[in-house]
Parts: sequence; structure tokens; C-alpha cells
Amino acid sequence: MGLSAVRVGYATVVAITTVGLIAGCGSNDSDTPDVATVTPATAAPAPVTGVKPPAGQVIPLPAGGRDVAVDGSGRTLAVLSADGRQVWLKTVSEITAPPRAVDAGTLTRIIARPGEGFVGVGPRTLVLIGADGAVTKHAIGVTEPRSVASLESGHLLVGSASGHVVEFDADGKQIRDIDGLVRADDIAVHGDQIVVLDRAQSSVTQLKLAENELGLSLRVGNGATTLISDHYGRFISANTRDNEVVGFFGDPLVMRFRGAVSDGPYALAYDDKSNLLWVSVTGRNEVVAYDLGSGETIEKKRISTVAQPDSIAFDQTTGTLYVVSATGGGLAVVGR
Repeated sequence: MGLSAVRVGYATVVAITTVGLIAGCGSNDSDTPDVATVTPATAAPAPVTGVKPPAGQVIPLPAGGRDVAVDGSGRTLAVLSADGRQVWLKTVSEITAPPRAVDAGTLTRIIARPGEGFVGVGPRTLVLIGADGAVTKHAIGVTEPRSVASLESGHLLVGSASGHVVEFDADGKQIRDIDGLVRADDIAVHGDQIVVLDRAQSSVTQLKLAENELGLSLRVGNGATTLISDHYGRFISANTRDNEVVGFFGDPLVMRFRGAVSDGPYALAYDDKSNLLWVSVTGRNEVVAYDLGSGETIEKKRISTVAQPDSIAFDQTTGTLYVVSATGGGLAVVGR
């Protein structure tokens, strides 16, 4: 599927009328920008009755999880516990073995590093976690981090609850601090393009790192929660409150597609080989795969999964989808 196959006429009109341009995108000197906000959306609660057995293999975890990632080597899986106090490492080739528990302090988020290992962020702490469980901590000045992303340079971006995005080098030294958002809940990167999701504004905003400023902001309905980028350079957001997924492309960003996903779309992952967008639907305990090649979200697969599937990750090396229950239902492992 090439980007030329994506139809943009209808989506461009919708981007102007529904997604909406947000004024005042530049950096703001005040702690809280004077902009319209919404109550930040969260994952829809899972059903308590009528639940189907999960597809694939379900592996117990010590407790619920809040984040899952597969490192760049495809050999190690990491799950951040729901309370943020432990990281559970699993060797992919021995996925059923008990996890190795790593105490890295209290973390908010964890992501995969491009090579081996993971990066975690917590209050005033940036943590590098090796595939062997080795932990390196760097003290940082972000008191309430909400997101973290890795750049091609090896530098890291940390987004805060106060709307700052702070760049650090590999040793934890602060490089720059860009403000102007209400919150920085998720950060997605493709090449040198960076986009930040703000749940309080239900928006996505380009980050102009070299210029030390924010770029174009677009409203994403009334309840955007998560954001990823795919290998085409599209940025895809789950608008949980309005039951849809929305995709953006280009510089400046233009909305390219939006599609209905009922019952609370939340976690997102992309299968590069099959060109499928995986979306967890927490209100039904399901994960759904969509083909985006026509410019619309066309459902290709729908599977039942573990309770409250707030976190998913896709292993491009093996074609395996990992789904983590936030409420203690374990880890679902689903082959391509």
C-alpha cells in the first residue's frame, strides 16, 4: 500500500470542518495556556458480563499492566506494572517463562529503544533498562511526566502534565524545553517529524525541535487519548470519546482519514508487513485490525482478548501481537 492510494479529498474537507485548526500554537510563557479544553478522556471501562474467551495464548502476569513494548531487536518484551513500580521483562523465545522483575523506581511510561532494551520515565527520573535487566537512572527536572519518545539522534523527549516537552541527551542532560501545550500525553516520531497529543485540548501538535517551538495544532474531536506513527509517516490517534480513529500526514499536518470504531478505541499498534492498524476496543475486550489503504478504515480482523486491554504492542520481527490487561487478566499473545 503506497500513500498515493490514500484518498484525501473528503478527508481534507473534514480536517477543516471537524478536526479544526487550533489557534495560538506557539510557545506560551504562562504555566497554563489560555485555550479551550475538554475533560481528558481515558480508556472505556471493560464489560463485566458477556465476555468471550481471549484469542491466542494467555500468559499470567503478577498483576495488571499499564504499558507494553517489544525492543528493537525483537528478542525482549517489557511490561510496566499498573502501579508503575516494576518492569517485567520476558525473553520472546521463552514467553511462557516467569518474567524477570526489575525495580526501576515508580514509572509512568515505558517504550522500546531502537536497539536492545527500554526507556522508562517517572517523576524526576529517566531510566534506561537493558534487556538483561540492568538499570541506569538519570535525574531530570520533570516532576510529572506523561510521555516519552526516542529520536534518531539517540536523544529522548519527555512530555509533562504541565504541557512541556523536554529534550534530553543519552546521558540525561537537558537540551531544550518547549512549552505551550496544556498537557503532553503522547509523543510520536517519524524521521525528523514529531507530533504531540494533548488530551486536555484533544489535539495533535507538530513540534518544531530545531526552532524551539510548537507548530500547527489540529483538534481531534472531543476525546483523543493515544497517538502512534506508522512506517509511511502517518500519525494516527484514537479519539476514544467520539469512537473513532483519525489519521494525519504531511508537513504541515493534514487529516487524511477518520473512521468509526465503536465501544472505546484506545491502544494502537501498526503491522508494517500486513499494513494493518491494530486498535484495542476496551469497551468490548476486543482488538480490531483495519486496512487503511483505501483512505477509509476497513475492518479485516476482530478478536476477543484479555479484560481491559489498555496496552498493546506489535512485534514486527515475528508478526506477534501482544495485549496486556490493566486489571490482572494477563498477557495475550496472538500470532499473525
